[in-house]
Amino acid sequence: DLSAPARRLVEVGAVFGSSFAVTDVAEVIGQPAGGLLDLVQEAVDAGALVAGSDVLAFRHDAIRRGAYETVPAAVRLALHRQIGELHLRRRNWPSAAEHLVCGVAKGDRVAAAGLEQAAREVQPSAPAWACELALRALDITDPDDADRFGRAATAVEALVAAGRLAEADYLARRA
Repeated sequence: DLSAPARRLVEVGAVFGSSFAVTDVAEVIGQPAGGLLDLVQEAVDAGALVAGSDVLAFRHDAIRRGAYETVPAAVRLALHRQIGELHLRRRNWPSAAEHLVCGVAKGDRVAAAGLEQAAREVQPSAPAWACELALRALDITDPDDADRFGRAATAVEALVAAGRLAEADYLARRA
């Protein structure tokens, strides 16, 4: 059994994914990385985590899933949003997008802008993924938002890049 602080570290780590950097969890929790040493050691000693050279990883995906599912849904949503913003600041577009998609709601201007930026960044290498991100950004943008037209243009460009021309034409005519 883990102490409550060690369990919180594991739960936040589970929202990051199968592996995570201690510095990332420290930033999300709001503690210095050095303050997590005992908690990390406790989680490793309990067999929940394995320490790698630069990340911590879950010993088994079942442990990660169990920890993830113990986090209340509303808290998971907020953590995904916070983690997405962390990755945006670090210009880690794929990870930012992965978390922002999980942690956004209609009218969330910051998340919409982040998803749109991520779509632009991944479009050259992953046009299909860029489509999904751009369309999600457009979907959560309010109809009266000043950025809606630009977001629609980004979605049209992504659809064209992915070869989804009929959808691009339809969206361009609606925008």
